[in-house]
Amino acid sequence: MKIFDKQGSLLVDYGEETGNSILEKLQKHIGVWWFNNNWLPAGMIGNAVSGSGYFNWYAYAIISNTGATSGSYAQLYKDARGLSGANSWDKKRFFGARVYFVTYSAQNVHIVSGYCPTTGAPNTNRHIGFKLIDGTLYGTVGNGATEATLEIETLTAAAWRRLECILTPGTECRFYVDRVDKGAITTNLPTGASDSNYMLCSTVHNTAAGNKYFYLYEARTFQEE
Repeated sequence: MKIFDKQGSLLVDYGEETGNSILEKLQKHIGVWWFNNNWLPAGMIGNAVSGSGYFNWYAYAIISNTGATSGSYAQLYKDARGLSGANSWDKKRFFGARVYFVTYSAQNVHIVSGYCPTTGAPNTNRHIGFKLIDGTLYGTVGNGATEATLEIETLTAAAWRRLECILTPGTECRFYVDRVDKGAITTNLPTGASDSNYMLCSTVHNTAAGNKYFYLYEARTFQEE
């Protein structure tokens, strides 16, 4: 990459990136990251169910289901700590997920980096991410004691969504849906290391009889060194 001044004179020449140079940089990165778009074999990451909850595992997606019994849940979680073992909320972090929300009533859905509860709407655990409570989508953060939320939209039909957020420690967590900036939360941001080892935590919990479920196609978490 080359950078020029207004008069067209060359200021900096970073050279051309190649496949090898990119892979070498990834090899040297000792921060924490997890990118996943293949959900087989079944049970490949941590999971828990209660009541009639269950999962459908496919190569292209995982479907989290509550089943028909009221009060049931299905939870996923992925723990990773990086080559450095330095997982922390005090470093910049990106979290993204590609999802298909099918149901939008009588449910609590959490999709975060950090930790989330198995039941209920509040999430005071250390986390950044999103939640769909009944049909309302929120950006959400928690510091281990208190949660802060950003209301984004209300769903009235099944919907595909690309969910992304970026934590800038001590400053903000900014939220994007389908690449559109939806605003930021500046309070109750997570700090320290607790729960920062969770690259993904998701839960679907029903509050009335009936199967509540969503598809998760891809998850990406990246923490700077």
